[in-house]
Amino acid sequence: MRVVPAYTLKFPLNEFFKNRFIEDKNNPKFQNLLLSGTLAGLTQTCTTYPLDMLRTRMSLDKTMTKNYTNIYKCLSNILKDEGFFALYKGLKINAISYPLYVGIQFSIYEKLKDQNPLIAGTIAGTIAQSTMYPGDTIKRQLQLSGIDNTGKKIGGVFGAIQYIYTTRGLVGFYQGFAINLLKVIPEATIQFIVYDLAKSHLTNLFDSSL
Repeated sequence: MRVVPAYTLKFPLNEFFKNRFIEDKNNPKFQNLLLSGTLAGLTQTCTTYPLDMLRTRMSLDKTMTKNYTNIYKCLSNILKDEGFFALYKGLKINAISYPLYVGIQFSIYEKLKDQNPLIAGTIAGTIAQSTMYPGDTIKRQLQLSGIDNTGKKIGGVFGAIQYIYTTRGLVGFYQGFAINLLKVIPEATIQFIVYDLAKSHLTNLFDSSL
């Protein structure tokens, strides 16, 4: 429910913004590719963010809580205990880090894909993830703030940064980075290659029908 609309928006939006900011399609400027991807990521995350919030709450170990084990219970408990805007906890930091993550991914991949799409996807995913991972850590900390209507509430982005640094130090901002990188590298590589293949196939199909 989260991934399908997210990726349905991500790639077409990037194409939409590229068509408006890039004049030379054969030699696009890096900054324009970065801008197009960033705007696509911003639109995507603002549209689908509540689903990301639900995913984070539901992914908790079931021995930790009994209130977020399915979509209905998760949504109803958040609305009842924390209010509607709790569905957007962490959006501020995510609206900075995630769009840049998408922009870095797209711009690096577009610049390197003609040499080797597999390597381009790997490099794009690795650099984007390494650069923007702390923002994702802060976002998840805010999403878990106030869970089960407890007193464990963090006051905004700077409160989350202070909490992570105080309890875990600088390394806390990269907690879980290694395992996430193992996920992101094949994910980024596959999504770019599949999208390019699908776009090429549909373009050829459309041209042949004319």
